[in-house]
Amino acid sequence: MRSRIVTTGFRQVRTRGVARVMLEGLEARTLLSAAVASAAGNQALAYVPNEIALNSPKYTNLWHLNNTGQTISPAITGSATGTAGADISAQDAWDLTTGSNNVVIAVFDTGVDFTHPDLVDNLWTNPGEVANNGVDDDGNGFVDDYYGWNFVNGNNNVNDTVGHGTTVAGVIGARGNNEEGITGVAWNVDLLTVKVGTASGVTSQDLVNGINYVIALKQAGVNVVAINASYISSGTLGLTEIAAIGNAGGYDILYVAAAGNGGINYDTFGFGAFLPSNMLLVGATDNKDRLASYSNYGSNAVVIAAPGTDVQTTFLSGTYATVSGTSYAAPMVAGVVALLKSEAPTATMAQVKNALLTGADTVAALSGKIGGSRRLNAAQSLQVLIGAQAPIGAVEVVNSSVISGYAFDFNAGRNAISVRVVIDGVTYTPVVANVERPELEATLGSTGHGFVIATPTLGSGTHAVSVYALDNPNGTATLLGTGSFTTVAAPVGYVDGASRVGVSGWALDQDTPTQAINVRLYIDGVLYMTVATSSLRGDVNAAYSVSGNHGFYIALPELSVGIHRVDVYALDSTTSALTLVGTRTIDTNRAPTGWFDGVSGGHLVGWVYDLDTPAEGLRVRVEIDGLVPVYIQANLYRPDVNAYTGGSHAYSYAMPQMAAGAHFVTAYVVDSTSGVMHLLGTSNWTVTSPAGNLLPIGYLDTATTSVAAGWVYDPSTSTPIHVRVDIDGVTSATFLANQSRADLQRYLSSANHAFSYTLPTLSAGAHRIDVYAIDSVSGAAVIIGRRLVGLAPSAGYVDGLNANSAYGWAYNPTVGTGPAKVRVDIDDFAGTAVAASASRGDLTAVVGSPNHGFMVGMPKVAAGEHRVRVWILDDYLFATLLSDQVLTFA
Repeated sequence: MRSRIVTTGFRQVRTRGVARVMLEGLEARTLLSAAVASAAGNQALAYVPNEIALNSPKYTNLWHLNNTGQTISPAITGSATGTAGADISAQDAWDLTTGSNNVVIAVFDTGVDFTHPDLVDNLWTNPGEVANNGVDDDGNGFVDDYYGWNFVNGNNNVNDTVGHGTTVAGVIGARGNNEEGITGVAWNVDLLTVKVGTASGVTSQDLVNGINYVIALKQAGVNVVAINASYISSGTLGLTEIAAIGNAGGYDILYVAAAGNGGINYDTFGFGAFLPSNMLLVGATDNKDRLASYSNYGSNAVVIAAPGTDVQTTFLSGTYATVSGTSYAAPMVAGVVALLKSEAPTATMAQVKNALLTGADTVAALSGKIGGSRRLNAAQSLQVLIGAQAPIGAVEVVNSSVISGYAFDFNAGRNAISVRVVIDGVTYTPVVANVERPELEATLGSTGHGFVIATPTLGSGTHAVSVYALDNPNGTATLLGTGSFTTVAAPVGYVDGASRVGVSGWALDQDTPTQAINVRLYIDGVLYMTVATSSLRGDVNAAYSVSGNHGFYIALPELSVGIHRVDVYALDSTTSALTLVGTRTIDTNRAPTGWFDGVSGGHLVGWVYDLDTPAEGLRVRVEIDGLVPVYIQANLYRPDVNAYTGGSHAYSYAMPQMAAGAHFVTAYVVDSTSGVMHLLGTSNWTVTSPAGNLLPIGYLDTATTSVAAGWVYDPSTSTPIHVRVDIDGVTSATFLANQSRADLQRYLSSANHAFSYTLPTLSAGAHRIDVYAIDSVSGAAVIIGRRLVGLAPSAGYVDGLNANSAYGWAYNPTVGTGPAKVRVDIDDFAGTAVAASASRGDLTAVVGSPNHGFMVGMPKVAAGEHRVRVWILDDYLFATLLSDQVLTFA
């Protein structure tokens, strides 16, 4: 027959309308709301979880963590008003550590509510097990022991239906700083759930099996440091159980047990002589540092006490409860064990136990009842364990750019300490080692202890480095490590000039200032040539007080027409590292050259030539007064020009017959690559009437797509004369300009010289209207006006613009369904004009035809910010701006 370690069971009492569930006689709970009491503007304490604010009711109730003599509510078992300092000094301990999820505490109890929001993040999960897949993944004999194991029912269901285990778990490790409910002694810990108990107690076999399970996990690498056993409230341990507990001690596992709630003196039975060295029996105190009336005691058996009366903790279904009993004093100690092992992961069980007992407060009220009159003190136990230790750390990287490593002081715990760097005997200002280093947590118990220091700029040579950690709190410097680095000064230089022909400048290596060094030229990102500096630069020698040849000139190959980038690097004479000394942008598109000879014999003549397209006859734009310009092709042969250009590049334009008088003529050449207009020249041209025959005069007042109107007059006759209206250069029939215009009477002595001509139906797009007066004597046609009708503004949109391309659509009504010309300019450099002829079906509904899309690749330009403009080119409007932006090029 198996022995059973029993409790007195549950009983429920209702007093003043408050339900109380009784466990182990005096472990009373009052269920609280799960809501977190908080208020806007709460002032948080240093290293106090954010669910505990100074004016939060829950902070007041957690007297066991920080007792200021406050009044707690509800106070079910003990006094409502406490005694200041009657606590475990948790907040002082938290200055050093708040725990670590690398530390595991096994909770031997009725299970844990593993959905409780204040516990879920601190529940241990088996790294070798896949949850609920029906397979024993880690091969330990327990199928799906993901959260632990249920030895009562022999399955993996460790959920708590009683509530006792959930209250115990909350005392140890309710999650801190999660804006949820309360906090346990350890904000961060892994709680391994081992269900061995029911409402009526724990069987010895289940207890032994649970201990053996934990030992197996420890052997498999799970860092179990303690077992919390709050089921020892009545009955006695048998030899089998004592042997199992002692066996756990052989694996460095403390067994922290509740002393029980019967008010029994264990010394009467000599119970202490049978306890294994790894077992701690814990008695309970109240908020006045008195031994709780219900607590078992005995100075030889119960070696330490901890708060256990009116402790607020987690309960079932996400709620909270106020509880009393030695069942809650024991998890206080287990929680401190978690803090100790997270701050000193390599400490042995014996060292941890010694720290607990040596660091405890001596409380007079416990004299003769608790061994050494000890009441738990977390902060002092930490200091005992870590001692007055010098900082530790390492210097991991030392070079001319950075000095880095980590520094940690056990006496400062999670607080960052300062490090000081000394280079060549010069001490630099200390910096705080607070860089997050997650990999340090397993060893140090916290993460923010790294340091990264930018190495100061120093002269050339080898430099000695020493790094010291400054001890907390006395500031004593502890050497962490030394190192050295060699500083190599980067070359300096400048690109003085860059053209399509060559690149020139200078470069000097400060480490070898009298020697020539190599420079490397890249064109559009592609290596072209490496040359040595070879020419004397007196200005450089004077500036750097050196001698030597530091100038360079690199002739460029024939580059394609467009914009190119050249990058010049100097090669470090020591490391061969590249240092950029200059970047330049070269526009190889040369402007056309030519000459405007003027107007002679009724012709405008001259020549034009583009070195980039030497075989191409260029277009010339001719403007006369305010008339619509005309374009002619420069493809005529002229011997004098041919000798220079090697081709036919002259132009001759037969000037239209103009009215007598002075006229202003302008000629432009159109760049064949960019479409940019370059002025060739201007001329004042005087037209005289033939002898004895004054030429007609007139004016084209208006011209639209439907009508042309104006007036003409021939001084040789008072009668109306004929007019001709040409459309797009096509000659039409003449008609008599005989309409009456009263305004003309005053100037022409007669009124019947006006005309209004109805144009035939014109196709969509631009059309040129030329109006001529026919001389009554010679029959010559004298132009009196030229207009462009049907010309709508160009339209388009830049859908995307980046360092690689510009794309969108462009439509030029002048060319109708034909492709518009688009040009992308970078800063002051005009790009290549390209046809917007890509198919865009969506444009048919917009402009009537689809082939108006464009994609223009960006040229290579110097790194940095550049102004990018996208234009639609037009023979008559010159250019329409589509986009004007500043882009950053790499």
